[in-house]
Amino acid sequence: MRNLNFPAIKHISMLVILTCGALFGQTARADSIGGLTVLRIFSEGTGGGGFYPKEPIPMCKWGLMYVDFQSPAGRAKLALLMQAKAQGLLLQRVDYVVNLDSTCSATAIHIE
Repeated sequence: MRNLNFPAIKHISMLVILTCGALFGQTARADSIGGLTVLRIFSEGTGGGGFYPKEPIPMCKWGLMYVDFQSPAGRAKLALLMQAKAQGLLLQRVDYVVNLDSTCSATAIHIE
């Protein structure tokens, strides 16, 4: 039977764990933007949707912001978007996360 080098095995194991953590443990990046005008509101899939602003959001894939309309908070965001669109109000602040696929999801919406 061969003599196993346990310290080397521990180092290799730690390297594998750290590499997997770096590849699969990525998190979304949070940010905030303001002064947006709602151009278009959309719904798609099973409870999701979002809005296109008139102003570009270059850090967000397709220049749009997704919103989950299934939760009570998501329906409140939809109501604010509809009010802003109908009355021509600016979105004073939109908090969002940039997801790993570069899409953006709104976490908070403030209107004037």
